Amino acid sequence: MNKIVLIVPVLIFIIAVSGCTYEDRGPGVNNIYNKSGIYFEYPHEYTIKEVNSTNGVFVKGVSGWDYNCTFKISKESLDSTGKVDGVSINDLKNTANLTAANYTVEEVQNITINGTQALDIIYAHYNVPYVKYESIYFDKNGKRYNILFEYNGVGVTDTRAVVAITGTFKVLE
Repeated sequence: MNKIVLIVPVLIFIIAVSGCTYEDRGPGVNNIYNKSGIYFEYPHEYTIKEVNSTNGVFVKGVSGWDYNCTFKISKESLDSTGKVDGVSINDLKNTANLTAANYTVEEVQNITINGTQALDIIYAHYNVPYVKYESIYFDKNGKRYNILFEYNGVGVTDTRAVVAITGTFKVLE
């Protein structure tokens, strides 16, 4: 009887501790990116690559825990009318082009990034393969920034990256 009384609390403690350790997945310390005129924090398990591409993407992050979670940051110069390729931020609110491309728009909302009004669009492609996106657009200092989070697979998300990056993102130039 004494052994059972001792074993039960020990088992409960082991189960409780192992559950917390699994959920945490690490120390929870964010890394810092501070280059190319921007600053942001991102989860420690992500690997950052700098990219030179024709579509303005210059930073890409890939989760070390789940390679199906990525983010990309791009910037493009605004023209004299405050548009990129003839498209304003308000034009992006019209999600008809996403619907026409077989995406389901789940949410469109205004948020604030670095003290600037931003447009946050969450949309998904429910065909095989399932892909979900969260795309955040904002204009600052003559540039349009886009932070794009991509999740490949049903149920795959990483809100920690969204919260860390959008909560700390700053344009320094």
